[in-house]
Amino acid sequence: MDPGKYAVFAGLATSVAAFALYLGALRGGRRPLAPARLAFGLAAAATVFCFGRLMWLVAGKQFQYQYVFDYVSRDLHGSFLYAATWAGQEGSFLLWAVWTAVIGCLVAWKAGRWEPRVMVVYVTVLATLFGVLAWLSPYNVIPRGGGPNDYPLDLPWPPTDGKGLNPSLQNYWMAIHPPTIFFGFASLAVPFCYACAAMLWREYESWSTRVMPWALLSMTTLGMGLFLGGYWAYETLGWHGFWAWDPVENASLFPWLGTLALVHGLVVQKSRGGMARTNLFLAIASWLMFLYGTYLTRSGALANFSVHAFGMLDNPALKLLLAMIAVYGIGGMALLAVRWRGVPGRPIADRLLSRDTAMVLAVTLMVAASIVVVVGTSWPIVSQWRGWKAVPALAPHLYAERGMTLERIFYNRVGSILLIPTLLLLGMVPFLAWGRTNADRFLWRLLLPWWIAIAGGGCVLVFVKHEAAIGFVSDTPKLLVLVIATLGLFAAAANVLLAVRVLRARAVTLGGWLAHVGMGLLFVGVVLTNVYEKTESFALLQGAPPVRTPFGYSLQYAGWTDDGKGAQESQADWWRFDHAVRIRVIPTRGSEADSQGFVANAPVFYHRQLAVSGDDGPQTMRWPYIHKEWHRDLYVAVASDPQLIRASATLRPGETSLVAYPGMGETGYRVRYRRFYMDGGAQQAGTVMGAEMDLITPAGRSVPIRPGLRLGGEAGPTHVNIPIRGVDGAVILQGGLNAATKEVTAAFELPGAPAMWMIPLAVTNKPAINLVWLGVALVGIGGMIAMLRRALEARRGRVVETAVAAGAPDEPEGADTASSPRERRPARATAATRGRS
Repeated sequence: MDPGKYAVFAGLATSVAAFALYLGALRGGRRPLAPARLAFGLAAAATVFCFGRLMWLVAGKQFQYQYVFDYVSRDLHGSFLYAATWAGQEGSFLLWAVWTAVIGCLVAWKAGRWEPRVMVVYVTVLATLFGVLAWLSPYNVIPRGGGPNDYPLDLPWPPTDGKGLNPSLQNYWMAIHPPTIFFGFASLAVPFCYACAAMLWREYESWSTRVMPWALLSMTTLGMGLFLGGYWAYETLGWHGFWAWDPVENASLFPWLGTLALVHGLVVQKSRGGMARTNLFLAIASWLMFLYGTYLTRSGALANFSVHAFGMLDNPALKLLLAMIAVYGIGGMALLAVRWRGVPGRPIADRLLSRDTAMVLAVTLMVAASIVVVVGTSWPIVSQWRGWKAVPALAPHLYAERGMTLERIFYNRVGSILLIPTLLLLGMVPFLAWGRTNADRFLWRLLLPWWIAIAGGGCVLVFVKHEAAIGFVSDTPKLLVLVIATLGLFAAAANVLLAVRVLRARAVTLGGWLAHVGMGLLFVGVVLTNVYEKTESFALLQGAPPVRTPFGYSLQYAGWTDDGKGAQESQADWWRFDHAVRIRVIPTRGSEADSQGFVANAPVFYHRQLAVSGDDGPQTMRWPYIHKEWHRDLYVAVASDPQLIRASATLRPGETSLVAYPGMGETGYRVRYRRFYMDGGAQQAGTVMGAEMDLITPAGRSVPIRPGLRLGGEAGPTHVNIPIRGVDGAVILQGGLNAATKEVTAAFELPGAPAMWMIPLAVTNKPAINLVWLGVALVGIGGMIAMLRRALEARRGRVVETAVAAGAPDEPEGADTASSPRERRPARATAATRGRS
């Protein structure tokens, strides 16, 4: 048995032991913690060994292992080789387990007196993941034999090559995105475990300070993982966008929305003492939504509705995953129901014009958005259970409306309803006070950001009118675009003004407001780029003059990055990163220095998927070239397979025809079809049949040719008699031969009439896309600053907690470091400090 399997079972045993020891430590003070920590440390070391073992097998290209054979090939190298470690189902579960172990060590280190309370629940997550890996092992050797899924006994052993990593995964984001987002997934267990501990030990106040840094960590890393995945899709998959409402994307979105709501609820609990019950619910629900999304994308339930969902889990592993959902869901919610009445709190939304009310509405909107995405993602399963036609999302009566996809109709319409009040709240919150807000002062403070938004909205209106004037038609109402863009600018401007104030007063409180600026800009960019993107199709012909586009550039075919043979031959060997169409992009306006333009390389990959028994044939993948400008992106992609256009003639025996390019004119050559011939018997392997012809050159010279097809080859008929001696040309029977009518289509490559490349091209103009990426960056930076601030507060709060436990007096009233509202009575806030989140 492989050492990795031994490590999995060892990890399972030590994690179960850690659970028992932490359970015993709950009553025995701190001394019994030492063996519990040792057991958990051994379990964590087992995950690291398992991961290192799999990475070693991948790096060593040990193709006798099923996992390595499925995701590695002999030409895979560099960071892509190591990224193959988490490319499959088993490897991604192992990545989840590694991050769970690492985060668990940090939790145990920072939890203080909460350690046994939190870790006794947390360690069960790691134990369950070891259980999944025991069944879904990445260390299985390929079975050999005569079965349909066995490796044939007559093939070399061990295998000398594998199937390889899908070309869409051979991108630098593969080394960045999965580790980032799985760290966020694993961290979601921490707020859940703290919530369970808070309810079991009835400590409903100090838990909010302790869990806040972890909630911010989950929100930030999961959010950055989402955004990185969106940019990966935008840069690689050729979606012309960064979000397609795919179930795998959504499975990361709705737990992020739940965690976002939790962070805002914790702010309210720390500042006002309210929303304690809501926060406990959100901590449980966010973790459960992640587990549910894992089930949707890994059980095979949505394999027919997602472009990159995993296949069916092994049955025992699937049962363990369902058991996680059932145990944590029933246990967490039952505990919350039992403790519900005993959770202290007070109504906070007692005044309409207050930050209290605004925060309650904000949390409500986030929860509503999460529910919408959960329902939309689950709809294929729900519809199948009910016996309805399985569709990707809701509102089937809108399915064919103006050619839009059902997902886009449902999510965009419902999302717009939720987005408008969200942006309005984002702009108002900076000027609202806790408890009570002076209405006159509030309105005066709104004037400046509102006038900034009105000015920006005027620019958007000019842009919208310009697009309508040039004939652009959109399914989205212009008024809706104008409202969302204006409110997004309002939210950004209001939070910029407050961010400047708090930067002068106390920079560490900047994080939340900076993230709000990013959200405002993000949604402005989203609505403008998605509604007003334009895609035009062009066919670039080799040797033809530049094709003018409506986007300020002309395009011209400039060759290939290699000789083009990989595209010409259907049996292309594997796939090549250096194989790309070179397109000259020439500005149609600007200075003389710009007249030559630049060259864009649009990759075209030919990927051969190997089966155990042989070759399943080539597959084509195309990546876009993105030309960035300050106000837009120009998105250039090969729309379909490039084609070699040859001069040809279609005729029957006795006919004479001109040789011409299809739809492009004559070449000066003619061809005369004398007779059909067959060498061999009909339907026999090795038989050659074809057409005896005369090629007549522009000078009148007649050259006999005999193009034909040989039957019986493994790959089908093969061309024979291709060269045209004396003319330095070639001929093939294109599209086969009609045995009944003897009609043929002869395709030629001749002096003065060579084969020419025709490149189908799709060019998309995406305005304001850079606002999306700027907003993403600000959200990430703001989240990290907020996480740093709350970590410092939690640390200082633990110092106070320890001092009080030792008999020292508590901190004086008004201290910003107190761990609960009852320990802190904030003094009257200044205009700057009132904005701290």
